[in-house]
Amino acid sequence: TVAPALGVHGGREKNVDYLFADEFLDYRKKTWGQQMMYWAGTSWILGGAFGGLQGVVEGLKQSSGKSMRLRINSLLNSVGKRGLLIANTAGVIALMLSSFESFSYHFITQDESPANYAIAGAATGLLFKSTKIRTPP
Repeated sequence: TVAPALGVHGGREKNVDYLFADEFLDYRKKTWGQQMMYWAGTSWILGGAFGGLQGVVEGLKQSSGKSMRLRINSLLNSVGKRGLLIANTAGVIALMLSSFESFSYHFITQDESPANYAIAGAATGLLFKSTKIRTPP
């Protein structure tokens, strides 16, 4: 429990305490929705930061030798373009990964094992890259 005197209880049940590791494994750490929001949010923010830095480099390279106003405009355009592209891609990958991991946990392994993440990673990679298949001319 977090603060029973204030009426705030942690976990799914009131007064759940784990003395042994076996008891802890009986309950899932996070629900599917919590896990999905955590992974998607974290990935989106980190993807946006990485994409923004990549956009800064790209914007400065493209605008070398131009006036300051054009450099700022090029920099902002590149940051927006790269930042959003990488942030949204990372967020979608995280959504797929958390969905496949939860599916693997509930329907395939029924336990917290690294196999869940291996299955989820393989399924996410296959689904994400399947959209890049070329069509014949």
